[in-house]
Order: sequence, then C-alpha cells, then structure tokens
Amino acid sequence: MPNTTVIYYTHNKEIPDFEWKIQCTIMDEKGDLPIVSVSQKPIDFGENICIGVQGANSLNTWRQVQIGAKIAKTRFVCLAESDILHHSSYFSFLPERDDIFYVARRFYILFAGRGKSRSYFLKDPSDTNLIVGRDYLLQRLDYYLEGRPQWQKETDYEHNAFPDHRLFAEMGHRVLVDFPIPTVTFKTDQGMHRKSPHHRGGVRMLPYWGDCKELYTRYFS
Repeated sequence: MPNTTVIYYTHNKEIPDFEWKIQCTIMDEKGDLPIVSVSQKPIDFGENICIGVQGANSLNTWRQVQIGAKIAKTRFVCLAESDILHHSSYFSFLPERDDIFYVARRFYILFAGRGKSRSYFLKDPSDTNLIVGRDYLLQRLDYYLEGRPQWQKETDYEHNAFPDHRLFAEMGHRVLVDFPIPTVTFKTDQGMHRKSPHHRGGVRMLPYWGDCKELYTRYFS
C-alpha cells in the first residue's frame, strides 16, 4: 500500500490542453500513488474536491493544500501543481521522518509566455515542491492559517498578499533534497505571479526533460 498521496492543486486558469498534459505527466511519473486534486472548477483527476471559483492567490493555494491533506489517508503527502513537472524520483521519495519538510533543491523555470526566451533558468527551492508527513503538514498549516480568512478575493491580492515566502521559513525543519532529475515549472501568461525571481545564465538542456524548445513544443502545441 502506498505511503504517500499526491495533492494536486489548481486555480484552473491555465490553458486546458496544457494543464491536461501536465496531469498526464503526473500520471506517468507517480507510479501507484493515489491523487487528491483540489480545484476551483471540477476536473476528472484522482479524487477531486472542487471548492468553486475563489481566485488565484497564495492564501487560497495553501487553503487548497490544507483541504487536500485532510482528505489524504497516507502517512506522507507530496505536492503537485498545474504548471510543474516532477520526475518519478520525486514521487517515489520516502522521507526518514514525519516532521521535516523535504524540498527539491534543483528547480528550474521555463518562461513560456508569448515572446519570452526559451531557456531553463535555475530558481531558488520552492516550498510548493515538497514531501512531508501529512499530520505534520496539517499541524503547521492549521497554526499558520489560524485567524486568516478561509478564502481571499483575487482583487485583494496586491493589497493583502499572503506571505507564502515566509510560510515554511518560519516553521523551520526544512531539508533540501538533490533528486537525480530536476523539477521544471512553466511560467505562462496565465500564472498567478507576473514575475518570477531566477538566477542568470539559462541552459538549453536538462537531464530527462531534454531541450527546452522541444519541451515547450510538447506542452504547447
């Protein structure tokens, strides 16, 4: 019996065909892990929980993760998103402890908006690429989200942004994991953030994912 559940979350703002291809990749890479998907529109992907259209912002994202973790029945959970590619080594990783956030160290961005460059750029590790004990994640999310609204309107985001960059930094207990294949996120025009910090000096090739232009074509044609 699997020890990990994939929590897939989406604001349903990406191009449907693109998001479907991301879901297909997750299905190919996840092995026998169960999926709980938490979406803002109904989708046919694992055990789906549709919360209705609430808006795309960080607070709503973590609320969706919180809902997914409550539904999961396994000891561990790992996160998956509507614009991110994970290799099977990510899904098959089994943590040594329940009370540590295991985060993928190698994380690349491929700018996929109109007129953007076709290169992979290294990003700092993201706490949305993690494997963690289910109960510990719920404990920390319950603590950090206490007193905050259940949902935040998208129009309120700029003036009342949720400090997701501090979420797990304040919690501590984070370990960076060097998976053999890096994680790749696409930066599309439909994404939640217009800008995405990254390191200079892009590369054309990555292990397993291959040439950046060919990967772009595969997911956007």
